[in-house]
Amino acid sequence: MPTFSQQVNWATVMWRSNVARPYILAYNEAYKAVQASLKKEEDNAKAQAELFVSIVAILPTSVLMAVIATPSFRRAIQKIGVRRLGADNLRLALSYLKADGKHPAVAFAFGKLAGMAKDKGGTAITSMLSNLARNTSAGVTATDPLSRSQELLGLVDTQGMMVERVGTAILEDPQMNAGQKKAMMDALMQAPFLANKPEKKMDWQKLRPSIELAMLMNVVLDRDYVLRHGPIGSRLPARRVPGGIKAMPSDPDYPKSQPASAMAFYNTVEVDRPANNVQDHIDRVHKEVFGHPFYTHQRYLGMQWPGGKAEELVRAEAVLKRLSKSASPRNLSDVRFA
Repeated sequence: MPTFSQQVNWATVMWRSNVARPYILAYNEAYKAVQASLKKEEDNAKAQAELFVSIVAILPTSVLMAVIATPSFRRAIQKIGVRRLGADNLRLALSYLKADGKHPAVAFAFGKLAGMAKDKGGTAITSMLSNLARNTSAGVTATDPLSRSQELLGLVDTQGMMVERVGTAILEDPQMNAGQKKAMMDALMQAPFLANKPEKKMDWQKLRPSIELAMLMNVVLDRDYVLRHGPIGSRLPARRVPGGIKAMPSDPDYPKSQPASAMAFYNTVEVDRPANNVQDHIDRVHKEVFGHPFYTHQRYLGMQWPGGKAEELVRAEAVLKRLSKSASPRNLSDVRFA
């Protein structure tokens, strides 16, 4: 029978090896491919950090990744619809924890023990639980791949370290009788970190195209804007309205183009279609994931605007939702793409 410390160490290794490492590898490969296609300089540090947590929120793959992404996601800036999709995904994944208001990391590491500790565990154990919440409250903030990998693995290690410390404190507490210790250790062993450790390894090569496609769909969705026109005949140049469009095409408040007018200023919704090489990249990855290209045969005939909304933006939103659904864990033990 392995010792308690050995069981914690093995759970930590499995979460690192089977979930965290494959995810970061898939993400880094997808990011490099998209950056090369866009032929752009690296995003600024803040944008890189926000993109990572946004992708994890949309494609969490496991409850662990949802727990890690939640603190950072609250501070990330995305389109309103992307934020809503990510928030709904995280909420669903975290619902399996039955956290009841507890910090997600605490609920994941300690389960029902977190509630028991307040009544029976004394101040030392309660303090350890608070320390875990504090040490994981920043989430993932690193901006370069190596630091992000180390930070992500470090968050897993922090959970394992705190679980071991709390378990040891329970076993060595002279004020608890054997029955109390058994009840608290049973609760700790049934917490997701130990009880739901991943037996199968996530296949990063299967996950990579889904992450890549999600990034590309965000590229498509970020290319719409409002153009402000002067009255017809005024010779005033049309100007792009600053700030972009925050709503998704399905949102009721998505802006609509106004009829041209000779009497007043009017707005139109415009879209900068990605360059041909980016469209080729989107088609290639969409076919890899779903078996057919993203763009229709009308790709070279100009953009279609059914219902006053750009067809490819509507489809990009639908693809993002489809990817999100396929990558959301179904229970505490589920690891997608494993």
